[in-house]
Amino acid sequence: MSLAREIETLKKRANRVLISETPPVLGLHVYEEGEPTPRGLTRWDIALRIEQKQDYYPVGLPILQDPFPEEENPLE
Repeated sequence: MSLAREIETLKKRANRVLISETPPVLGLHVYEEGEPTPRGLTRWDIALRIEQKQDYYPVGLPILQDPFPEEENPLE
């Protein structure tokens, strides 16, 4: 088998293996809490919601106090 013939065979094989479809377009949609959810998303889209910062202690709860108040040393 000549080299030119072998190259032609490899070209034909490569053309059969090539991707016949275009890859999908990936999308990222970022929106904040309170805004409507984006519509018309495809299965290749990601919707990312940014939530507002929540208070760790709800209103009305006491502020944390020192769990170990200074006590007198009983050995003194």
